[in-house]
Amino acid sequence: MSWDELDRHTYGVKVWEFIRGLRERDSFRETGGHVYPGLFDTICAAVESWVPGNRYELRHVINAVFGWIGAVYCGRLGAGLFGPWFGGLAAVLLALSPRYFAASMNNPKDLPFAAMSVMALYYISTVSPRWPYVSLSTSIKIAVSLALALNIRVGALLYLGYFGLLIAALVVAERQTNWRRLADTAVRVAGI
Repeated sequence: MSWDELDRHTYGVKVWEFIRGLRERDSFRETGGHVYPGLFDTICAAVESWVPGNRYELRHVINAVFGWIGAVYCGRLGAGLFGPWFGGLAAVLLALSPRYFAASMNNPKDLPFAAMSVMALYYISTVSPRWPYVSLSTSIKIAVSLALALNIRVGALLYLGYFGLLIAALVVAERQTNWRRLADTAVRVAGI
């Protein structure tokens, strides 16, 4: 186990208890110096309450699942941008990268954030270059992937900015001047 897993586990248990109504909001005033949102640690605490076994081995398995999610979405992003061969190569090279592979075993901050970030970037890359730019299903996928990334690290707000810049660039490139379409686009972006 790493040096901070005990504290991170304790924080995850507190959040899991709060979600289940067993802990008051005021009990989070002092969280032991945690500055990261608790999605990964809360998932670990929830799974631990249902699956018997060594808590730290379970955390490392969940970390590895995030690693595979990241490799899959890296492949999907590569395939969407440059074709299926490139996507397959990107996924394989990422999975075989020593740094990424090692982080997939025990890096509960950077690795889950990287996986959710590439998921968000993939869904942002599926935005249509023509109005209405984002369908309802694409909007939901972007919003959920951004929410997951934000619940690991607040740096995911950058991806929301990238999304906004992409939509603005598409509006300008399409020379969109119809006020109803612009209003519709603004509502869709605000919804996300």
